Amino acid sequence: MPDKISDVSVTQLIRERVRLDDELARHQEAVTVLFVDIVGATHFYDQFGDVAGLTMVQKFLDKLVPVILEHHGTPVKTIGDAVLARFPTALDAVRCALQMQLLLLGYNNARPSVEQIHIRVAANYGPALIKGTDLFGDVVN
Repeated sequence: MPDKISDVSVTQLIRERVRLDDELARHQEAVTVLFVDIVGATHFYDQFGDVAGLTMVQKFLDKLVPVILEHHGTPVKTIGDAVLARFPTALDAVRCALQMQLLLLGYNNARPSVEQIHIRVAANYGPALIKGTDLFGDVVN
């Protein structure tokens, strides 16, 4: 015989999931995002110490914000050694990524190899839930 409490709980969970999915569908809009993270950032923490390594990473990420703004982007958030930005068009995001690569080239040319930074860049387009200034959904993940 099925347990009535767990049957009710499962039914409530399913109803809540359907309600949340419906709400998400009503509030989603298509966005272009650019996600940039530093390859091997923990190497900087290990090599230079936590504070100095974090300072190096943060100083470089701070240099990306004006590039994002210059290409009509909106920085959404920084997450450790990464930055997420939203753009009005995919072309703006790609141009921004190219400018970041040029910035990185100049940055690295002025430093010894142990201080050079390498980045990964991902541009995604798709539906996202926009809640305040934050974004949620597969396009972000």
